[in-house]
Amino acid sequence: MNDLDSQHNNHHNHKINSTKTNTLYNWRIYHPYEDVEKRVCVEVNAWRGLLYRWRFIIPHDYKGIVKWGVGKSGTGIIKDSIKSKIQNGPVKMINGPTVLWFGGNESLSTELSAYLVFEGEPPHYISFGQARDVDGPPYELEGITLGNNTHNHP
Repeated sequence: MNDLDSQHNNHHNHKINSTKTNTLYNWRIYHPYEDVEKRVCVEVNAWRGLLYRWRFIIPHDYKGIVKWGVGKSGTGIIKDSIKSKIQNGPVKMINGPTVLWFGGNESLSTELSAYLVFEGEPPHYISFGQARDVDGPPYELEGITLGNNTHNHP
């Protein structure tokens, strides 16, 4: 079988934090993803309410992105389209690294998540935030590091 529903049954869903007080956003990691050992899916959604103008942030030179988008929370299944998709970069952050940021203006909730899939060596960090403007960059970021990466992230 090669459909996403059957592939979802073969990967693990790991919540990063079990309490809502530790993070701004609800993060989940799927590994392996789509039965590919070196493929990882990161899911982010709201603990409650809505997340407007959401953005992922990664190092500007990272080349391992397979796909990204939105889908039903907790499933690991990504829809084919994103409403009001936006991408920008490379952009030098004030007193920080050079990054790429991308996302959408479709509101995320407890039932709709943003997904980012990568393969191979993980990025040094993945950050997530919301933008004030429809075409604007993210602010008030929260991030994670993966694997043995101990780099500082925005």
